[in-house]
Amino acid sequence: MKRIDSLKGMLEKNQKDPFLYFALAKEYEKNNLIEEAQRYYLDLVVMFEDYTGTYYHLAKLYIAKNDISAAIDTIKKGIDICTEKKDFHAKSELEFLLDDIE
Repeated sequence: MKRIDSLKGMLEKNQKDPFLYFALAKEYEKNNLIEEAQRYYLDLVVMFEDYTGTYYHLAKLYIAKNDISAAIDTIKKGIDICTEKKDFHAKSELEFLLDDIE
């Protein structure tokens, strides 16, 4: 949990850095603290909607929680954002994930 504490300290100093939210979400997820991970992913979606990597990881978290409807909604929103941002790599990952669960 030392890494989580370190990331939280950095986030307190710089709340406008989307990578810190993402890193915290991944650390919580790695430590099987799924609800905390989800909270940081959702913060990213609200505060940094165009941080395209969020959508894949949030969707995977929903899949792990067996919330397929939320996963599909997240993937579709992510595909739209990726299309706008011309992030075709992230878009293709989301499309493959959608194909896997449909």
